[in-house]
Amino acid sequence: VVLSEDTVPGNGDDVVIERLSEPGFATAGSASITALATIPAGLLPGSYHVLVVLDPANAVSEANKGNNLFVSAMADVVIPAPPVPPTPRPVVVGGVNVNFGVNGLAGHSVGITTVADIALQPDGRSIIVGTGGPAGAQEFVLTRYTANGSIDRTFGNQGTVTTDFGGRDDKAAAVWLLPGGQFLVAGTSTRMVGGIAAGSAFALARYNPDGSLDTTFGQGTGEVLTSFGGDSALSTSNDTAHALAVRADGTIFVAGSSDAGGSGLAFALTAYNADGSPAGAITNAGKVLIGFAGGNTSVSAIAFAKDGGLVAVGSFQDSKTGVTSMALARLRANGTLNKSFGKGGRVTKSVRGIDDEATSVAIAPDGKIIVGGLSATGSAAGGTLSTDFALVRFSATGRVTRTFHGGQVITNFGQPTAITRILIEPNGKIIASGKTAASLSAVAPNGLNLALAQYNADGTPDLTFNGTGTSIISLNGQAAQRPAVRPAAAAGASLVRASTARTALVSSGPGSDLLNKFDQLKQTAQGALATNQGGELFTIGNSGTDTIEAAVVANGVDLTGSGLTIRGAIKPGKTATISFNLSNVGNSAATGTTSIQVFASPDQTLASGTMLATIGRIKLSLKGGISKPFQQKVPVPKSLPAGTYFLLLKLDPANTFSELDLTNNLLVSGASLVVR
Repeated sequence: VVLSEDTVPGNGDDVVIERLSEPGFATAGSASITALATIPAGLLPGSYHVLVVLDPANAVSEANKGNNLFVSAMADVVIPAPPVPPTPRPVVVGGVNVNFGVNGLAGHSVGITTVADIALQPDGRSIIVGTGGPAGAQEFVLTRYTANGSIDRTFGNQGTVTTDFGGRDDKAAAVWLLPGGQFLVAGTSTRMVGGIAAGSAFALARYNPDGSLDTTFGQGTGEVLTSFGGDSALSTSNDTAHALAVRADGTIFVAGSSDAGGSGLAFALTAYNADGSPAGAITNAGKVLIGFAGGNTSVSAIAFAKDGGLVAVGSFQDSKTGVTSMALARLRANGTLNKSFGKGGRVTKSVRGIDDEATSVAIAPDGKIIVGGLSATGSAAGGTLSTDFALVRFSATGRVTRTFHGGQVITNFGQPTAITRILIEPNGKIIASGKTAASLSAVAPNGLNLALAQYNADGTPDLTFNGTGTSIISLNGQAAQRPAVRPAAAAGASLVRASTARTALVSSGPGSDLLNKFDQLKQTAQGALATNQGGELFTIGNSGTDTIEAAVVANGVDLTGSGLTIRGAIKPGKTATISFNLSNVGNSAATGTTSIQVFASPDQTLASGTMLATIGRIKLSLKGGISKPFQQKVPVPKSLPAGTYFLLLKLDPANTFSELDLTNNLLVSGASLVVR
């Protein structure tokens, strides 16, 4: 059985799709044969006749082989051309990727009332974790979105997983991907007695790639509870987990706060082996408490240094003044304090003297520590309380580095904002993602928007990011906004005395309502940010009952050009030299190999054009904002009729660089190509 573009076998276009074997036929007999034939992969699109050739090897020594060919009357096997993928819609640095989800956002009601964290798998799918369920009986709730933003129904129960730690009140805080597709989720599990919290413990669970609990972890349950106050099941201390990270050697760290030390809240960290057992290589059987004299502290984020040590950042609240400062601690690989850092391994940093908190940390390749968080301004009592993005850079020994825009950077969006997560991008830029509302009085846990800012490595605003270095993404589907941003403040800006700070935060009456809103904005993890190996960025939030994922465009290549010319009259079959200027108007370098296509057209359109050549293996190394002149020889085919043509050049037709905008990749010359 053969497929052929014509009705004649042996013309070189035949494809054998099936070979049938029959035992034989009676004299003057006949038979009806039905068979299934498989169309081979890779068959070129087109219409084909079915040809049946009987006894092609003449196995039965027939007297007449002239009637052994049967041909279908019509070319009724049609192999369609593969669908042409739609041209990606143009995107803007600092906005959402409108090619993801619906106009850049993907939202689904999956039972998560409070989002906590996001992790991106290498295949483009994203795991989002949070908390759901009634107060006092909450659970970890996990979901997974596909690369296009739809719910991954192969995950858990039709896309959702819930995890309960023995009937307690459980809140998820962080997720971490492991090699092989497994992942960890950490949070807090609170023991409830008569509906009242009676102590809490760190909660950690490990999952298989399909969302099921990995029962090889945590003594056969997939879950581990850790209390700093003794028995984990009784949870007599108040332990709250906020951060999770896995060191290169496989040691798992969970961090937050605990009052088990008896002197208020302290930095609390636990370390586990890969199977969930306590990491004996870490001091005190894997449990570390770090107190800061004179106040309460809590870890918000952790990061590993090259030596295997760990930097923990969070907040310190002075018991006397009520002033909150950024707090940092540096640990050695064995969990002991690194005394070369700050004072005895600890650092506190006040930015503006009211409420300054560290919520995220990233360690640069040169060892410098970049801390992101918030810095409050104004007064609750006076109704002017607000908060801004704050970045501070420290040396490896805990000193503020003044070469980073004076050491600290405050970014004012013109409305309350707070950083949730910072990342150092491969190009050295820093991106900060967080949450915002039009005013503190307008703060609602499930009605916030996302705030983003991008900085150059020296802390100055990256003005290629939305034109201002900042943007606000509305979670109701509106486009990214360009807020009225006041310039970033350098070190020492807007300092407030401690006495003023105490008055600002300790208030009653209408001011206390504003403080409640301030706390709501601080405590939500909306704006958690993750990146994948390709540099794509995704952040999360809540909108009503929906869990929203937003695809953020932070960097990109955008090739375009100008000045396309060709000189003189060209004879068919000869070679012409074209000239043009190639520009990268994006903010990332175009580095690699690409191609161009050259057309001759009578009317400036590709549809009417004749392709002259595809020129491949063009090596580019073009930074953002740079132009470069190019010359290229192009063959003119002999079949091109004489006449005057427009010259058309299509840049990067395969979209090698995943460009921001493909609509500006076509260059058109004047009617300058004369073929004689």
